[in-house]
Order: sequence, then C-alpha cells, then structure tokens
Amino acid sequence: MSDDAAKIAALAYMALVNLHQEVHDFSDSATLIMAAVTAKIGGIDQLVAGRPGSWESSYLREWMQSAGADLPEVGHLEYAQRLERILQEMGENP
Repeated sequence: MSDDAAKIAALAYMALVNLHQEVHDFSDSATLIMAAVTAKIGGIDQLVAGRPGSWESSYLREWMQSAGADLPEVGHLEYAQRLERILQEMGENP
C-alpha cells in the first residue's frame, strides 16, 4: 500500500470508528456506505478488480450483491450523490 493509500485508509478507519459511535445500526450504515461506493465506481466488478479471485473479494462481492449494490432501482448511487453534497457543504472535495 502506498503512503497516500495508507493515509486515506487511516481517514476511512477513523470515520468508521466515529460513525459506529454515532449510529444505532452500524451494520446498516456500513452496508449503505459500501453499496454507495460500489455504485459510484461502476459496480461490484470494479470494486474487486484488484484481486477478483481472492477470498476477501469473494466475501465483498457476496456482501454487495446481497445489498443490491448493482441494482439501480435500489438507489445507492443517489445515496452516494447525497453524501457528496454533504461533503461539499462541509467544504470537502469529494
């Protein structure tokens, strides 16, 4: 992992720890966020493209399929856009 990727991972880690402290149903929140990421980047195949045959990718693929991340009618892309608007309001660059 590059230094830049490690910094981004550290920020994501801290954001998830903070989210866990703020929400009642962390599992739902984490699933919504990952499904939004999946929709934003173009689907499950893109999500696991780095190592599609790994056991980690297998579980991630199963998780996102069960969440309907590849189904436009579920609305995960709209949720991603909502999160991006919130970031813009906060002065962050999505």
